[in-house]
Parts: sequence; structure tokens; C-alpha cells
Amino acid sequence: MAEKPTITDAETPEAPDRPRFSWKFRLLALTMLLGLTLITAELALRILGIQKGGIIVMSDPHTGYTHIPNRTLVHESEGYSVVHINSLGFRDHETTLEKPPGTFRIAILGDSYVEARQVALENAVSEQLESLLNRSDTNTRYEVLNFGMNGYSTAQERQRLEHFVMPFDPDLVILSICTTNDVRDNHPKLTNIARPFFLPDDQGQFTLDTRFRELSGGRRDLRAPDSRFWRIATWTTSNVRLAGIAIEAVRTFTQRKRHTAPIPELADIYTGSERDLNIYNPNPPEVWQHAWLITQFILDDMNTRCRLRDIPFVAVIQGSSQQVDPAARETFTRLRPELDVDHPEKRLIAFFTAKDITHLPLSQPFLEHYKKTGQHLHGFGNRPGIGHWNEKGHERAAQIIHQFLVDQNLLDD
Repeated sequence: MAEKPTITDAETPEAPDRPRFSWKFRLLALTMLLGLTLITAELALRILGIQKGGIIVMSDPHTGYTHIPNRTLVHESEGYSVVHINSLGFRDHETTLEKPPGTFRIAILGDSYVEARQVALENAVSEQLESLLNRSDTNTRYEVLNFGMNGYSTAQERQRLEHFVMPFDPDLVILSICTTNDVRDNHPKLTNIARPFFLPDDQGQFTLDTRFRELSGGRRDLRAPDSRFWRIATWTTSNVRLAGIAIEAVRTFTQRKRHTAPIPELADIYTGSERDLNIYNPNPPEVWQHAWLITQFILDDMNTRCRLRDIPFVAVIQGSSQQVDPAARETFTRLRPELDVDHPEKRLIAFFTAKDITHLPLSQPFLEHYKKTGQHLHGFGNRPGIGHWNEKGHERAAQIIHQFLVDQNLLDD
């Protein structure tokens, strides 16, 4: 029988080439898969009713930025609340621009302490003050409107008063002053945010500087009125729930990073950055002296504008967490003996007294409350005493303001 021919390795026929996908096809497939995953996740979030984060501010030609009407933000980086902006563009219940008959309307201005993202609206100082006022046996209905805006300077609050608040026809205006950053934010060399400033001209007269509307390059803020990026980001995070969650995750991470220092490093939180410490310096650098003069001009101007309309004006000096906790005061004084934790308040009180501006400092009653109860009025969770007012802080502030308004006979229409 003849032998079958053998095939050597060298003669083994090569297997036919398998069809391979090009890198372009693979990239397209991966993109489609990722897109399908994102769409599925977005639909799941909507079906489950999950919504977090988002952007609730937009550009504004008068203040630099303001709230977007009818927008909602779930805030949980410090405390927790669902922040809803009403149809008129501020964080409060729905109301009308026209004041209802028989209503005494109070407008309260301020920054993040007044806006109060850290607590539910019903726990904010504005709502608690309104509740206290309406407990009185009177035919007058009191309405306290919350015009607080996160991150605002005094100059922005002045602009908000003139261009936004006055049309609501308030019977009383309260300005809440945050001593830890308001003075700094009123000088363009001490803040990077594009916003209005009041700066001296060649004659030394303060005039409104609106260059924030057209700033470019390194000085341009993403919330500037001509920022296409901010408009796109605002729409995306407000309408795409995945984007809102991503924004809140970043916000939560950065906020918690600032508030989770080990106990031995608490002194750094109590004292703050070297630049910001100048607010406690009785002899600060020249730029801070200018910031103080600008701030004082704005405060006087706001009081004058209210007085010309026969509207009482009250300046509430919030004080700082360093002032209202004995341990914090001791730590601050020990680490920086050349500074005075009460200096901002002392300077404001002296200025208000000289200008005959009605004012109310909160630090002393806050400190007394802590000494009596051991209860922190600032801070949340594992960071007691550090941060914004908590629910008890808003409650105590409302009580103090309410009693002051009664004592000063400021509630007569």
C-alpha cells in the first residue's frame, strides 16, 4: 500500500485571515455603548425621581450673577436641603411683586448665611423670623422675603437692593453682614470673582465699576454675562440629572475636604488663610484699608437709599465662629496674639454709631448661648462650631432679631 504523503510544518497552509474591526469601528461601538449606558442611567434617575446638584445661578448685568427662577438644587455638601428658587428669582415661597394689603414686608439681604442652603427653607432665619412675627396678636401680616445670595459682596447686595429688592416695596430692610469675607470681597485686588465694585475716581468719589461685564482673559469669570460656557453648563446641569449629580459630587468632595481636617489641625480652620486674617488686623495692609473704606461707603449708601424712601434700615453683624466658641477664641488668641478676633465687629459698630445707622451684633448673644447650653450654632455633623449656621443658629438669630425689632419699635407701618 502506498504511503500517504505527509505535510511538513513548513508546508502547513495558513488559516485564512479573520476579519478584524478597525479602530474607528471599535471607537464608534464603544461610544454607542457608553451613550446607551448614560441614557439608561438618566432615564432610571428620572423614573426613580432622583435629582441632585445642579446650577441655580445665572449672569446678571447689575450684580454679576443671580438666581435662576424656578430652579432646584439639592445641597448636601454641608448640612442638607432642597433649594428651590421661586418664580420671582429668590429662595423663598411663592409670593407676588405687589405687596398684599395689610402686609408689613421685610426684605433681608445677605450672603450664604441668609440664603441658607445648609438647612431647609422652613429652618432659615427669614422663615423663622416671619413665624415669630406672625405669632403676635395683630391684624398685620408680616412677610419676610429671603434675598440672600451665596457668595455676594456688600457691593452686590447694594446692587440687589436697588435693582431687585426695591420693586417689592419693603417696609423694612435688614442687611446681614458676614465679617469674615464681605470686606475682602469688596476690593478687586482681594477677590477673583467678576462682580461690581465701588472704586474711587480721580476726585476721590466712589463710582460703580462695571468692568465685570466685559472682562476677559485671566480676570474673566465663567459667570460673566457673556460667558457661553456658563450658559451651557447651567442648562446642562439643570436639565441633565447625571450632570447635576456630578456637580454635587465635586461640590461635596471639595467642601468635605475643607471640613474634615484632623483634630490637631483645627487651629488652621479657626484662624483661616494668611490673607483673610487681615480682617482681624487692627493695622492691616493698605489694600485692606481701602477695602474697609469701600465697605463703609457702601453701607452708608444703602442706609441713605432706604432713608430717602422712608424705609428703616438695620445692619446685622453676624460675627464669626471664632468669636462665639470659647475654645476657638482661646486657640485664635494663642496662635495669633497680634490679631483681634473682635476687630471687624468693633470697627463696624464704631462706624454705624458715628453714622447713626441702626445695627445689631450677634456675636455676644451667640457666645452667651454657647456658654449657657454648650450648643454650637455653627457647623454640622462631625464639625461642630465650624461653618455656616445650623438649624439652631438660624433659630437663635431669628429670636435675637425679632426681639431687637420689637424693642426698637421698627415694626410700625
